[in-house]
Amino acid sequence: MTDDPADELRTARLAELGLLAASLAHEVRQPLFAIKSLTQLADAQLARGGDAAHARSLLRSLLEQVDLLERVVDGVRLYSRAPGEGLSPVDCAACIEEVVALMRHRALARRVTLRVELGDGLSAGLADPTALTQILANLTQNALDASPPDSIVILRAFRFEEGLAVEVHDQGCGVPETLSERIFDPFFTTKAPEEGTGLGLALSRRLASAWEGRLDLVPSEIGACLRVTLPALGNVQRRRA
Repeated sequence: MTDDPADELRTARLAELGLLAASLAHEVRQPLFAIKSLTQLADAQLARGGDAAHARSLLRSLLEQVDLLERVVDGVRLYSRAPGEGLSPVDCAACIEEVVALMRHRALARRVTLRVELGDGLSAGLADPTALTQILANLTQNALDASPPDSIVILRAFRFEEGLAVEVHDQGCGVPETLSERIFDPFFTTKAPEEGTGLGLALSRRLASAWEGRLDLVPSEIGACLRVTLPALGNVQRRRA
């Protein structure tokens, strides 16, 4: 045991990475098995002069599994990034506008309306702007996936005493209380494997913590509401003075 906070942090970090590595090995095994099986099937199909269209279908499925592996690796790379990189003053309203532009076509395809509600003083937060945009895009994509047709997803930003907050609120079936914390575990997902890696919320929570922020599921009468917070720039400057 040690009383050195730096040593304790390193020990906790190593334990976290060990758990992540074990989860990654489990997560990667399935697409690797699928890639091997699909490659063998396509090879056998072509060797016996079989249906070329069927072989192409197998190859497309193979590429989908490769894409899945790529998303897993990208997620782990971001999850393992050193905390605190790239922090700067950020304009929450600008990040939200970028996310809405990115998600507009997805929302139209699902017949879901994106509504933005902005408070005042949203340009005085401290975060990694790229990471904040990624978090909000992930939350918005999840909200759209959970939303029934002709419903609304609300992106709401406001100031509070300690800093700024952005909420993404859908009108889907919500999150059962028994899963309220598990949804933030690496590789936990209720989606089909081809629809998600289960790293999105875990990565988003880790990125938020890098700027002394949080990502939480907050109570909601209808659907699910996730809130990401970031400190006000002035508060951070005063603490560091």
